[in-house]
Amino acid sequence: MRTMTLGALMRSVVMVGMVMLFTACDKDKEMSDDDNANEALPFCESLIGSYTDTPTSEDMVRIAARCPSQTDWPDVSFFMIQRDSYQAATIHSLWGTSFDDEALARQNAAKYDSLSKAHNDLGYNRRTLTMVLECLYRRTTGIHVVSDTDYDGEHPAGTYLDDIIRIHFESAEDYLATGYTSLKQYLGTTTGPSSYYGSLPIIDLELSEDLDEFNRIQRKLIRFSFSFRLTKAPEQTGTHRFTITYTNEDGVELSGTTEPITIRGGGQ
Repeated sequence: MRTMTLGALMRSVVMVGMVMLFTACDKDKEMSDDDNANEALPFCESLIGSYTDTPTSEDMVRIAARCPSQTDWPDVSFFMIQRDSYQAATIHSLWGTSFDDEALARQNAAKYDSLSKAHNDLGYNRRTLTMVLECLYRRTTGIHVVSDTDYDGEHPAGTYLDDIIRIHFESAEDYLATGYTSLKQYLGTTTGPSSYYGSLPIIDLELSEDLDEFNRIQRKLIRFSFSFRLTKAPEQTGTHRFTITYTNEDGVELSGTTEPITIRGGGQ
């Protein structure tokens, strides 16, 4: 069973968060172990650093807009995330004196090892920033978005907007499916890096794809952290409240609605 102190994990996570902002490079080429800079990176036995159970009630998630209350349609952004208070559900490989309940910590670590084995994620073994924390090990069966206002002639109020929305998310599934060999092969035909610096992806494993394709794939090994952007202008300026509904293979259903967003449309 793998061991590591809690302090060591936290230092690694902080390092990942700081350094990832400056890593617009091709991570398919890992640095060698002799490289001094490589020694500062966390050593990852598995691509997935931790797993988490799906939130089971709506008070565990937050849904809100990430844009002004009045904005042009290309700037509309809203999100669905797990609340910080739900972090206790994280399943990782840590156990030892850093935990008050060592027996529980060992049980947690055993479950992490079992999930790593089940997902064939045992041979990563490299110093790298390319890793994913808090992966859902239950399959997501759907994420759907509707508005309470007519969007256009094809999308009256209450109908799915999935075909005109891009979803942004973090995934270990695509890279793991290649046997850790390519960060440029994806499960979907519309899938690609979530953001770029020039022509290079800013952070590996942060992806985006059309929401209707995301629902066809029914992904797992993703973080419960989703953002959404529109790909088409509404016919007219109007005020929209977007409702997001999430479901998974266990029958969990979570739903919530953004605050009102007035979107300036094509017809003004």
